[in-house]
Amino acid sequence: MPSHDLAHAALRQRLFDVADVSLGHMLAADPRLRSISPRLDRMLAMGAAREALSRQDWWVRLISSGMVRYLTEQFQYVDLRGQISPLEQIYRTFLAHLAHGEPAKAIEQHHTRLLDWVETQLTAVGALDLVRETGFQPVCSQYSPELQLQVLGARAEKLASPILDLGCGDGRLVQHLRALGHAATGIDRNAPDGLLRGEWFEAPLGIEQWGTIIAHQSISLHFRSAHYQSELRASEYAMLYKRILRALRPGGQFLYAPSLPFFEHMLKGGFVVSHGSAFPGAENTTVTKI
Repeated sequence: MPSHDLAHAALRQRLFDVADVSLGHMLAADPRLRSISPRLDRMLAMGAAREALSRQDWWVRLISSGMVRYLTEQFQYVDLRGQISPLEQIYRTFLAHLAHGEPAKAIEQHHTRLLDWVETQLTAVGALDLVRETGFQPVCSQYSPELQLQVLGARAEKLASPILDLGCGDGRLVQHLRALGHAATGIDRNAPDGLLRGEWFEAPLGIEQWGTIIAHQSISLHFRSAHYQSELRASEYAMLYKRILRALRPGGQFLYAPSLPFFEHMLKGGFVVSHGSAFPGAENTTVTKI
């Protein structure tokens, strides 16, 4: 089977494993979307035409925004938050077909349209084939703290507090550093209680506030993708990168992987840039503020 067909099949199984006539386990498994699936089931059972037509705009906004949040969190190489409008159109078409046809057939056709749209978005950033290897699970969140530090080329005892982990995931690295006596925190849109829940761009960076800032398979990974896809999006990451450097205390370090060779060479005096490699093809960067 060609690689594209394998990726297509894996993506279909990953996203659209439909149970009966609901929108699938995907919705039911996500706590923020959990309320949507039962309501859709009831809508189908009560008569799709009446409720879908009377509340179509509300349903479209609710489902589309929830789906974009879900997909953006699942797929590490693409940011779908700017794609609300085309996704809303997909759901308007779905509700229209739902109101005038057989529910099971309408959902099957909708899943085909949604799958095609997701494939298009992933293909645009060259990420579609990765589904064969990862299923688009955030694999980096499964790394042990020791392995994350190894990838970053860091030794925990040498890190300067306070420490900020940008894109901390489930916070296991932050908890590891705290157990070693560091003052550490992290920010992530899915951060657990006790850490900061939000976007990287909302991080409380401040000025000369942090001894160490860590970004493991997070900001630099998305910066790379943005660099090849969107000048506007890349400029946003460049500004964030500069804010991070301003947030370092004198002698502080910004540690991240993968490296950003297209950007790092533009750093001016006041910083020392060094590189390392924990594994073949896994280059990391340490930027030290003089």
